[in-house]
Amino acid sequence: MKSLNRKLFRDIWRLKGQMIAIMMVLAAGVTLFVLTMSNYESLVVSRDRYYERNRFADVFAGCKRAPRSLLDKIAAIDGVQHAEGRILQEVTLDVPGLSDPATGRLVSLPPNPASGLNKPYLRAGRFPRLGVDDEILAGEVFMEAHGFQIGTRINAVINGRAKSLHIVGTALSPEFIYVLKPGTLFPDNLRYGVFWMNEDSLEASLNMEGAFNDVTLKLARDGSADEVVFQLDELLEPYGGVRAIKRRDQASHWYLENEMQQLRSAGWFIPVMFFGVAVFLLNLVIARLIRAQREQIAVLKAFGYASSEIGFHYLKFVVVVVLLGNLVGIAMGAYLGSGLVKVYGTLYKFPELTFLLSARTLILGVLVSGLSSCLGTLSTVRRAVLLPPAEAMKPEPPANYRPTFLERLGLGRFMSVQMQMIMRNMERAPLRTFLSCVGIAMATGLLVLGRVNVDALNSLIRVQFETIQREDMMVTFYEPNNYRAFYELQQLPGVAVAEPLRSVGVNMVFGQHEKQLSLQGVHHVPRLRRYLGKDMSPISMAPEGLMLDRFTAEKYGIRPGHTLTLEVLEGSRPVIRMPVVGLVEELIGGGAYINMARLHEVLGEDRTVNGAYLLVDEPHWDSVLHRLKETPKVAGVTIADAALKGFMDTIAQSLLIMNLFNIIFAGIIAFGVVYNAAQMSVGERSRDLATLRVLGFSRAEISDILLGELALVTLAAIPFGLVLGTLMAHGAIADLQTEQFRIPFALSTRSYAVAVLVVLLSALISGLVVRRRLDKLDLMAVLKTRE
Repeated sequence: MKSLNRKLFRDIWRLKGQMIAIMMVLAAGVTLFVLTMSNYESLVVSRDRYYERNRFADVFAGCKRAPRSLLDKIAAIDGVQHAEGRILQEVTLDVPGLSDPATGRLVSLPPNPASGLNKPYLRAGRFPRLGVDDEILAGEVFMEAHGFQIGTRINAVINGRAKSLHIVGTALSPEFIYVLKPGTLFPDNLRYGVFWMNEDSLEASLNMEGAFNDVTLKLARDGSADEVVFQLDELLEPYGGVRAIKRRDQASHWYLENEMQQLRSAGWFIPVMFFGVAVFLLNLVIARLIRAQREQIAVLKAFGYASSEIGFHYLKFVVVVVLLGNLVGIAMGAYLGSGLVKVYGTLYKFPELTFLLSARTLILGVLVSGLSSCLGTLSTVRRAVLLPPAEAMKPEPPANYRPTFLERLGLGRFMSVQMQMIMRNMERAPLRTFLSCVGIAMATGLLVLGRVNVDALNSLIRVQFETIQREDMMVTFYEPNNYRAFYELQQLPGVAVAEPLRSVGVNMVFGQHEKQLSLQGVHHVPRLRRYLGKDMSPISMAPEGLMLDRFTAEKYGIRPGHTLTLEVLEGSRPVIRMPVVGLVEELIGGGAYINMARLHEVLGEDRTVNGAYLLVDEPHWDSVLHRLKETPKVAGVTIADAALKGFMDTIAQSLLIMNLFNIIFAGIIAFGVVYNAAQMSVGERSRDLATLRVLGFSRAEISDILLGELALVTLAAIPFGLVLGTLMAHGAIADLQTEQFRIPFALSTRSYAVAVLVVLLSALISGLVVRRRLDKLDLMAVLKTRE
């Protein structure tokens, strides 16, 4: 073994405590990177495989009723590989054991389901038999929510007639990975489900023989989605067509894509912060190691070792730390990632979701951590390489040990001897003190960053479900009704407050941009469903003009004063041109908002509603739900508490899982940073402290000096760390904003307190470890004269 390699191993063993601390910090970053990116890739690969095997469509469009002969013209559109017409129908369900109204979506099955688009994946049981009109497949999430078994019967009202349906199998579909009731933002698997029925049976029940009301398309590889959508809209327009959408706008895919992008963003942002702390620590250790080994470097050069060999020797120290950190991080990331993917398997329904740890993820993790560590310490190693032998042989000049600034102000008489020594040592080495503060501040900041998701989600829930959505339930009708239907709801015994709901789908056009969204009619001063301004306080709806959610406005460069074109997608399909008069702060979803009376006017309709928001007295809750369940025109009821539960069971759960890992690893880093600072301090000052022992200072007194300095540095660093953590948290929250959710920035006093407590606890444990090392100081070493 070469001499330099033997020296490397001796140095590693001597600094093993600091090595392990840095390795833990680096391993935490690698673990989080491997954990998140492997789960992201697992979801992407599983989703894409599912889409391909089950022929998930590329284009979707609805209509009122179109003849099947039209499918030949649709299939002839340039770029269309396959066109399939089908029947979709929302129905009211009477679910055994459920007092609330429930809704289901019936989807027609072609005679040969295996050859169709969006084909269901049979999880259990069998497909409905041809010629049997009461057999259905049920979505797995609905079955699990109710604990149903194959063979269960449920009653449905189809086209005004009650029908008992026999569940003969359970299925999944790439179209319904995320099962959302139209008009809602969160799953409610108890009250909404998807079911598949044979095409001939559903045609007969709805009098739709030889017709369809929904079409899905598979595009050729060279097909232009925009051109296909344009021609499809033209063909369906005479049949009450609803504007076609591409796969990216399909509800289930859109929600899934947004959540996966949030996971991918988290997989980069936080691990990079961890790598930054690890590089900083490595730089400190290497710099202090080189400073302590000045004479050794000079001797090595005097014996003929080249500068490049010495530089590579210290780089190998970094490489060892990086390799060990990566090995531990990859092992932990793979272990935790394989467990986390099972959790995602309960959130997202795929036929199979297997853990995938790709070579790309491993290479990226090693490259990012390794290159950042080596590049971060390169300048320090370069100083060792350029150190002249004659200068290196000289011991460092003694520090200027003079009264501190506080002593010169006359405050020295209020300090103990130990405190004066602490302050003088800190002042004579300001750079070392500053760098120690920076390290501890970064650790504190990471702890604050690790808590931001919890506070932000709590803020979102508080604002969305207490300030914006103040209703107990939202009732929707199958078709728009006149105000009489609203008055009937308003007069139900137990309804304390009722507010009408009117919305219509529109295609917004601004310049070259287009986007489908909901145009919602709003009372001048809404009481139940309120809208917020920039300061998050409720605002009144302007009598004229549009208000737009801020996220959509900023995405497309729309500002108040701009005029939008809105193409209404129902009824007589008027085209509206209207100025934007203000912006609305929406946290979930988004859309355009207009005064209710003005909406009726531009649509050319009498007072019409889609449903209503209701506030119900608690004693009358069951009776109101029972009445709604028996009302034929009611398509469904969305319970506010159920919406909150759906949010917590899906989006919030995935974010909170990642937050748990962030907090754990941030705690590891905090301990690693503080411990490393304490160990470096005792390593640098052991000779001075041993000298004090020889001069008669007790172990307790020299401990006070060293630990007092650690305490002062820690206390000084914490405020800066809280500020740094707040800035990093702002960046993390900004990185999580999507069209689906705008998570508000929030940090509670509790989060700051937890960060401070963990850092102080880390300092206490590190102090106890250092205290034991002080007890073992070699007093004879200080009697040796350094030449």
